[in-house]
Amino acid sequence: MRRGHKRNDRPHFTSWDGTRLAYYQLGNLESDRVVLFLNGLFCTDSYYVFMHRELARDYRVIGFAHRGHEASDPPADPTGANIQACSRDVIALLDHLGVERAVVAGLSLGVQISFEAYRSYPERFRGIMAFTGPYENPLGTFYGMKVPDVVWRASMGNLVRFLPRVTNKVWHALFHLPVVHPVARLMRSTAASAPLMQPFYDHQTIVHVPTGLRLALAAIEHSARDVLPTIGVPVMVVAGGKDTFTPAALSYTMRDEIPDVDFLEVPNGTHTTLLEEPNVVNPRVLKFLERVDWG
Repeated sequence: MRRGHKRNDRPHFTSWDGTRLAYYQLGNLESDRVVLFLNGLFCTDSYYVFMHRELARDYRVIGFAHRGHEASDPPADPTGANIQACSRDVIALLDHLGVERAVVAGLSLGVQISFEAYRSYPERFRGIMAFTGPYENPLGTFYGMKVPDVVWRASMGNLVRFLPRVTNKVWHALFHLPVVHPVARLMRSTAASAPLMQPFYDHQTIVHVPTGLRLALAAIEHSARDVLPTIGVPVMVVAGGKDTFTPAALSYTMRDEIPDVDFLEVPNGTHTTLLEEPNVVNPRVLKFLERVDWG
């Protein structure tokens, strides 16, 4: 993606509430082996670049951009930026493409969305893959700061309520700065190279920030911990040992409470483990998918 430009080369579908969302398909489009990918907050599917390349040989790979992300529209009603709304987007895409069941893979916020979608629509799942993401409140463990939820609510809530346009412009401007990647490395947000992270930085210059912040606020309030022991399909959990966004301890809870789980911890992995260690993660993903019941 060129800096400051949306991807307009992808088709759109109309989700359950009329929001137009951009989606994509890769690989064998005739295959019944469908893997649906969910991005993280403020993220694009660029985090999956190596995994998509691997899976596209034998699987039908699909995914969409969240509300207000990339070329997807923000919801007409701002209250439509929440975890439940995004979980219904998952099912809306499956319905649009005529897919009955799929393995749903989520990264970061996408993990919460995948578990929430399973809560209401378990019959649409063949499996779940949870990559460096939480089952609840991601900001509760953000950088180990233990900032009270009330502080997050007040700060982000005021920005989207009183200064939405200014917030949008300032956020976009910050990611035009050439120091973005060095700062990200310094803060241990990623260990991936600058070229691999560039699509993420580019996306920050066009994302609809108020919608993203509303999703972040919704993520604080959301928990799928009660869903974990009820999951009746195989689940793969990947944790980064040096993840400052989603500490591996959260993944241990998923490992211990989900009945059928394949757990992988990448010791040196950060929140962008999928970009940093594809040679470690992808073979395990392929092995996991081989044991899924594809009907």
